[in-house]
Amino acid sequence: MAAFIIGTKVVHADRPKVDTYLRLDELVSAADLDLAIEAQVCINHADCLNDSCGYVDLRQAAETHHIFTTERDHMLCQSLQQSSLNGSQCVVGVVGVAHVPGIIQQWNSDKRDCPPDHPHTSAAPRLQAQSGGGAMQGVRRALLERFIELSCSPAVYADMQRQLSPLPAEAVHPYALTQELYGSPRMLLAMLPPEHLHKACSGWNCDMWDVLKPVRDVRPRYGGPGLDEELLWELRQLYFDLG
Repeated sequence: MAAFIIGTKVVHADRPKVDTYLRLDELVSAADLDLAIEAQVCINHADCLNDSCGYVDLRQAAETHHIFTTERDHMLCQSLQQSSLNGSQCVVGVVGVAHVPGIIQQWNSDKRDCPPDHPHTSAAPRLQAQSGGGAMQGVRRALLERFIELSCSPAVYADMQRQLSPLPAEAVHPYALTQELYGSPRMLLAMLPPEHLHKACSGWNCDMWDVLKPVRDVRPRYGGPGLDEELLWELRQLYFDLG
């Protein structure tokens, strides 16, 4: 509104969302997506735990953070800079609040004219197309969807599902298993570090950290496959018993 009142230029500077979806889908490992989900779960738990979750943030997932945040910070900064050089004394950029610190950092950097994948751009991680189609492709797609679901609006989540190509037949069942597992309450709890887990829940005559070990062991960040059909049957039985 302020931009329209003073008659200045408004810049919608982000890249098309589909470019971000495709890069996340093609270039990020299952382990890194798992770390990104962990970071987002901890962030989302911060309010109810009355704690900032300390050291946990998306930067621990270097590949996801670079594509999801750093590349876009850089592009937003460059768009604002170019607009300001095209005869506009004042420019108003429409950006998400999470991008503001990164845009400021890029604006004050002597590397702001570098392309987003330049090695000097926020220590860009080495990104390459992920190998292993089939089952692993299904696992990675389910992890990506879970991360977007936890970190973005329902509209963005639905848009990504529409934009990404359908999975090959051999990836559909692994995708469904991983999607169900990562949507379970126990997996959400298994994402929390022990000091925060004990604030979120407690067990009767048991330690919840130990109870959740079989769930943690499935996670790719710990070398797990991202799915376990036997574990899923156990979790389904638990829900039935609770019901």
